[in-house]
Amino acid sequence: MSPEAYTLHDALDAYTNDQSPEAIRSAAARAYAKYQKCSEKAARNLLVTGL
Repeated sequence: MSPEAYTLHDALDAYTNDQSPEAIRSAAARAYAKYQKCSEKAARNLLVTGL
């Protein structure tokens, strides 16, 4: 998966707002799902938090 700008934008926005790693993952997944037209659950399965 390439680091799409919209995914990074939403993940970094959540990160700078001191959200939890899971909230950051969810924000990125929502953005990915929106633009790739897939379910949020499928998008979340593509992303990891590193923790």
